[in-house]
Amino acid sequence: MKKILTFLTTILLTFSATADDHMTPPTMFPIEGIQCKYNEGMGLADLQNTVAKWNKYMDQSVAEGNPEYSAYLLSPYMIPGSEFDLDFVWFGMWSSFNDLEGIPRYLSEAKDIEEEFNAVATCHTRQLSPSLMVRPIEASEAKGEGNIVQIRSCKNIGTPQETLAAFNQFSSRLDELEADMAILLMVKGPGTSSSADYDFLQMNVSTAATFGNLYDEFWNKGSMQGLSLSDAVDCGPTRIYIGTALRENN
Repeated sequence: MKKILTFLTTILLTFSATADDHMTPPTMFPIEGIQCKYNEGMGLADLQNTVAKWNKYMDQSVAEGNPEYSAYLLSPYMIPGSEFDLDFVWFGMWSSFNDLEGIPRYLSEAKDIEEEFNAVATCHTRQLSPSLMVRPIEASEAKGEGNIVQIRSCKNIGTPQETLAAFNQFSSRLDELEADMAILLMVKGPGTSSSADYDFLQMNVSTAATFGNLYDEFWNKGSMQGLSLSDAVDCGPTRIYIGTALRENN
């Protein structure tokens, strides 16, 4: 826990120190990831029916002054099935840690909806990650065909300052290429397995068109040469999901 708190503190200090005129120092915010498998006879249509009821509850809850919450469905597309036995990931986020006060209220007020979710799918794991938005996405297909979501587990090779500097450099290279891709860093938090062998998860989000263009830039044009990211972090293979919006807090 001490290492995690030190990592979070250093991230905030580093971004504050390196912010320029057009970038305000960001803050951490909470993201939860829930890994699920459909129960027998259940599928996407059943989940969507329950999500529709949940959205109605959320509309009323937010209108009463309760915290907003965004949710996305991550459907596996390229993952090693032997390591990840799941049908989907429920990916949810709040604007701030203070908004977590809404959790017990939801569990109390929406028991019937939660029971419906449990009837549709079994979700054995849930993690809460203090997260940092290194770079936002401007054009999203989350409400349409879906975004390409890339996730990989990473370790710091050097200091957290060096890690953040490397991601800043990577973000600047994306600016040069006019590539619209979000980058999020999600630190290990509550619910993470004690055997989890990583410091943080890196998540990249883009449209399919941007995803393909960037792979072409990387493999055929050498546009990512000279970056220090590979010297700053040690990351495992990329897992790819299709991300669609269940509820967005705009």
